[in-house]
Parts: sequence; structure tokens; C-alpha cells
Amino acid sequence: EFIVDVVCTIFRPRRLLQKLDPEEVECPQIGRYELPQVKVPNIPLEDLLTFRGMDTDFPCLTRNKATGPEPQYGKIVSGYKTFSTGKPFFLKYNGAVLPELNVAYETWGKLNADKTNAVLIHAGLSASSHARSHEDNPDPGWWERFVGPGLAVDTDEFFVICTNNLGGCYGTTGPSSTNPLTGKPFATTFPVVSVDDMVSAQFALLDHLGIDKLHGSVGSSLGGMESLTAAALFPDRVGRMVSISSCAQTHPSSIAVRYLQRKCIMCDPNWNKGHYYDKKYPKMGMKLAREIATMTYRSGPEWDDRFARKRIDETKPVTLCPTFIIESYIEYQGEMRWTFLTSLRVTITYKKA
Repeated sequence: EFIVDVVCTIFRPRRLLQKLDPEEVECPQIGRYELPQVKVPNIPLEDLLTFRGMDTDFPCLTRNKATGPEPQYGKIVSGYKTFSTGKPFFLKYNGAVLPELNVAYETWGKLNADKTNAVLIHAGLSASSHARSHEDNPDPGWWERFVGPGLAVDTDEFFVICTNNLGGCYGTTGPSSTNPLTGKPFATTFPVVSVDDMVSAQFALLDHLGIDKLHGSVGSSLGGMESLTAAALFPDRVGRMVSISSCAQTHPSSIAVRYLQRKCIMCDPNWNKGHYYDKKYPKMGMKLAREIATMTYRSGPEWDDRFARKRIDETKPVTLCPTFIIESYIEYQGEMRWTFLTSLRVTITYKKA
């Protein structure tokens, strides 16, 4: 039989400080959570007199912050327009079809008379349609410094459009959307989407707006893949293409990392086969997935320059929880609150795309 013995074996080896229920730990927002990984043997007190080991209280496993920093694209619930196809939308893989498709989008600037000055901005992995502030939503957008009067994407000259990608959770149809046939969220019944599908949804919007040809298509990261795909799928409808920090297709190493991220979430006890809406969500799995993702967003030389091998506190004992500043940074990224509200869906949906 095992119990969790929180023993200060380094400083007070004779004293048994606390006993906790080995099965569950109370965590903010997710309630009681099973943590079998913190179980340790019940070491007899006499053995502790000749043994000096490590404190088995692992706060990096049991602490769950209730709040965290909110990026500018952290929570978009209004300020966008919505286009509905009003008919089934067919997807690339598995013969899948959605009963209908809603696309959330925002615009800046003015469309000229012959509709030839439109520029389509493709959002990145976690971004919404809110690339820049406007009257309906004055909050700064995720490309606030690049879109606007006199900026790189000049709204005095161009009619700028940005959509929330297919499968997102900022107004466009996605896993959290209600299936009109069931009245319940699609959840994991939502089809597997491809970058081709995301672009096709955007061009359905362009058809609705009466725009036959884009002056330009631009995006970074996932948006860069979409921009490239737009030019490939609709060469006669894209005048210019810009793809930033992106690629034509995902490399095997990235496919492997994305698989591990999804698996972290799917192995969480609260995964519930993706039907976690209005229930406990798989926070611990999502946190780990986000921490893994952070490693892919930075380079080795940058880690050396920013963190090197610096410790958080040279006076504290070395434990299995963060000792180095880089470890603390990774944990901080995993605890960002927007991750659990947003990236849970996009990690499952977009990273497969």
C-alpha cells in the first residue's frame, strides 16, 4: 500500500510532516485530479535515519494557476461579421461533409469599385480574425503594428480581410460549434481538416463578397501555408503571395512532435474522447502539450542567449521540479490561461492539418 509522504528528508529526516490522499489532489478549475505519479513508498521511520534523499512534494505537478497572461488574441467573442454558406461544405479527407459552414471575418479599408484592391490575411495557429483594432472591437489585434494606414498592409490603399480559420473557435465553424443536426457541440465528431479546406472556406467568403481576384495573399506560420496554398489552388485569383516563417508541407520531425502533443491531451483522464464541453477539461494534458510546443518555437542559440544554465535560486535544493530558469519558463508557457480556453481545440484540429 502506498501513501504520499511529504518528508523534509534533507533538513528534518526524523519528522513526517504530512500525509496526503494518494489518489486525488484538489486543483483549482479542474477539481479533484488523480495523480498516481506522485505516489511514493511508505518508508519506515527508522530507515530515514540513515537515508537522505529528495523531498517528494512536487509542486510543479500539483499546482494549477487560476489565471495567466492574456495575449492580444486571447479571447475574441464579438466584433466580427459572419458569412454562412447555407449549404453543405465538403472537405478533403474521408469524404467528410459539414451541414453548413460559418466563416467569421473582419475587414479594414475600402473595397474599390472594380474590387481589385483586396488583400487576404491568413491567421496563424491560435489567432482569430482580429488582426487589427477597429470601431467594433478597439482592442489591439495580433498584427496591429503591420496592418493599418501607412503600414505594411496599408488600409488606406487596400481592402484588407482576415478570417478565423475553419476549425477555429472564434466564430468560424469548429469542434466547439453546435451541430445543427444534433443540437450538441461537434467535439471530436468534427471532421479532420486540411489547409486546403481552410483556404476553400476563405474563397467561399470571397465569392460571397464578389471578389474575383486578390491583389495579394499574406500570412505567417500556418497562415503562410494557407497563403501558399491559396496561390496553388487558385492561381488565377491571387495576384501576389507572401508566406512568412512557413513551408509548403510539414516535415517528419514536426509531424512527430504534433502527434506527441495530441497524445498528451488524449491520455489525460479528463479527455473523455473529446467530449469535455461543460465538463472537466483535460488541462494537465494541454499544459504538457503547450510546453512541448514551446520547444519547437525557439532555437538552441536563443535558449543559450536568454537562459543559458542559470538557476532560479542558487540557494535552493535541486529537485525534479524547475531548478533552471529555462524549466520555469517552459512551465510558465504551459500555464498560460489562454491555452486552455483556445489551444485545446486548435491543438487537436489544426496540428493534424
